[in-house]
Amino acid sequence: MPTMKSSLIGLALTLAAGAAHGAPAEPEAAPALSSATIRTLTSWGWQALHRGQPAAALDTFEAALGEAADAPAGAWWGLSRAARAVGDAERAQIAAEAALAAEGAPWATAPAALKDRLARAKALNLAGHSASAEGRRGAARARYRAALQILKAAADEAEGAEGLRARRALAATSDHLGDLALAQRQHKVAKAHFEAARDLKTDLIADHPDRLILSHGLAKTLHRLGRLYGRLGQPAEAEAAFSEAIERKQALVEAWPERPEIARSLGNTLIHWGHQQARIGALEAAQRTHRSALEIFEALQADAPDHLQRRLDVIRGHEAVGRLAARRGLGKVARRHLGEAQAAAEALAKDYPQRAGIRRRIVSLGEAMRQAR
Repeated sequence: MPTMKSSLIGLALTLAAGAAHGAPAEPEAAPALSSATIRTLTSWGWQALHRGQPAAALDTFEAALGEAADAPAGAWWGLSRAARAVGDAERAQIAAEAALAAEGAPWATAPAALKDRLARAKALNLAGHSASAEGRRGAARARYRAALQILKAAADEAEGAEGLRARRALAATSDHLGDLALAQRQHKVAKAHFEAARDLKTDLIADHPDRLILSHGLAKTLHRLGRLYGRLGQPAEAEAAFSEAIERKQALVEAWPERPEIARSLGNTLIHWGHQQARIGALEAAQRTHRSALEIFEALQADAPDHLQRRLDVIRGHEAVGRLAARRGLGKVARRHLGEAQAAAEALAKDYPQRAGIRRRIVSLGEAMRQAR
């Protein structure tokens, strides 16, 4: 029986030959992949990633890369991202370093051509992600900072589509540095990076008001800032950031109902906004916010009942509502939602017995139910 990898190669060869000669052709045994075939497979891999199918993307990028010594950087970048998505940090790091090597120059040296500099910055960011996932924060910071310097210069120089690409990448790199600083409890450093990203994205939207995807990027940064302001004891700033993030995500859900990842992103922001409301004592408002998040998560799971992340989100939503109800002295409501969360977690543990975190959550939910009165 042919493997996924051999099937993909055969199909890509057939399509590439058809494009070259006007008719499909039978692939030869163990062919050397042409540049057209590699481009086709790489394109398929990125499409699979955008569809939320990282395992399929991983197979496709590996098929594109094969044993070639001069494999394109784009395929390595995709392999790195797909590997991170499936939890293979080691493979992600190897692929990210290979992407840098495929660029043909030391990673800290920016190429002369603008297109190549943007590609180098992308590779540096991917390498930073992988280093961060492995806990190598110094290496991650060095790569992000190198990308930031390249992109600052590129954003000043580039125009049109390349200018938009450079400015978006610059803002995203600021977010990455903020995330890294936050993980190390460097709150002031994180705040500076997130606010820089917010300002860059706000300017981008002003220049490109028709590009809705830019609004989602800004909403994600505002979500980060809302959480950080809450930790810093700045409730007014937290509310402003969360409110704008929620407003933008709600508009995007209405504009793109076919994109469940946007709805999930909205649910996630509602959960964190509810936590902030509870932190300042607005428990009733927090519970309403968490109920709204739960409704989103339940609707998403109804469309894909066996989807792991959606099942986890529903557990999370019930737990958030239940714990807040317990704090408000609503024992019956608390036990109902905590019981729903525990039952869903037990069902998930049967399907994924290797996930120790689920077992720990079941114990925690049981204790919360016993304390709810």
